Amino acid sequence: MTAVGIICEYNPFHNGHKHQIAQAKKLSGCDACVCVMSGSFVQRGEVAVYDKWSRTKAALENGADLVIELPAWYVLQSADVFAKGGIEILTKSSLVDAISFGSESADGDALMRCAKILTSEDAALKLQIKKIMQSGASYPAALQSAMDVIYPEISDYIKNPNDMLGVAYISAMLRCGADFKIYPVARHMAEHHSTETDGIYASSTAIRNAIAKGSDVSALIPYELSGDTYRMSNLENFILGFYRTCNADNLKNLPLIEDGFENKLISAAKQATSLDEFYQAMVSRRYTLSRVKRTVLAGIIGMDKGRECDYVRVLGMTDKGAALLKESKEKTRLPFVVKTADFTPSTNSTFEYDILATDIAALACENVKNRKSGSDFYNSPVKI
Repeated sequence: MTAVGIICEYNPFHNGHKHQIAQAKKLSGCDACVCVMSGSFVQRGEVAVYDKWSRTKAALENGADLVIELPAWYVLQSADVFAKGGIEILTKSSLVDAISFGSESADGDALMRCAKILTSEDAALKLQIKKIMQSGASYPAALQSAMDVIYPEISDYIKNPNDMLGVAYISAMLRCGADFKIYPVARHMAEHHSTETDGIYASSTAIRNAIAKGSDVSALIPYELSGDTYRMSNLENFILGFYRTCNADNLKNLPLIEDGFENKLISAAKQATSLDEFYQAMVSRRYTLSRVKRTVLAGIIGMDKGRECDYVRVLGMTDKGAALLKESKEKTRLPFVVKTADFTPSTNSTFEYDILATDIAALACENVKNRKSGSDFYNSPVKI
């Protein structure tokens, strides 16, 4: 059986995602689709609007065959680390033959060229990036500016969010020696951060905003919306209290901490009266809002450097997905974890952070009766 992999968040799953899965299967000619999905936390530095099992079920009902979890340790870092985590899991698990991703350009050749440049140790590009960052710019901003100077003919391909993430996926492939075929899928209708909800396509941002307002989103999603929603605002007192009582030494080993930022986190928490105020006090040219929010969540679950993923956590499957798991069992370099309690992680595993992320995200549930911990141990993989 052949399979195409998609690295995703589905926050929440919508019509555009269903279209992407269908196109990924069509373009690749693969029999199955494997989704590596963010769990309880997402890369924007927030809890997912629905729990990971609800999002898994939506994906399986609309074209996915197997959903596995992208560990929180990768999710709460830069786009490059996010991409690296997804590609490494797909590579080591031997589950897929190809990858697919949404793209503004859908120009695989140009994206591959960008990726090769970024992985080639280009001295001129590195020097230009360093010069720009010395002025206080963030790495993504410095990279774009440097590409404009040195490779203007292709620099536009890293200015759009999905193209840039596609380049990150290909770069991760090149670095780990994976030989997946790549199939970019043109984004259908809605732009990445568009707030429009006309027609049947809208961005995840627009749909989350609509859900928060209690608006009808039934035309925008290919399933019946159900289940509890989760909101970051429900974690406000917990987060501010955590950082007001935190020891700076406990934050120094966070992957995203630089230049004494741990002290700024604690100081800002003591002065802030809301989450938004807390975040904004730390935003700078170097620390974007998304980076600040990821760092905040990483600190809460005690993330540190030097961890590795030593498992493939199965969130759900169809019959075809189950057959694919069986076929790959002899080839995988990582154990497939179907029952959480049966897995014994290594001492430097990322696994503990997935459990902590789920337990903390539970506190953000709108339904106070479902804020208990331990969901990872009493929820079985979804089967469709």
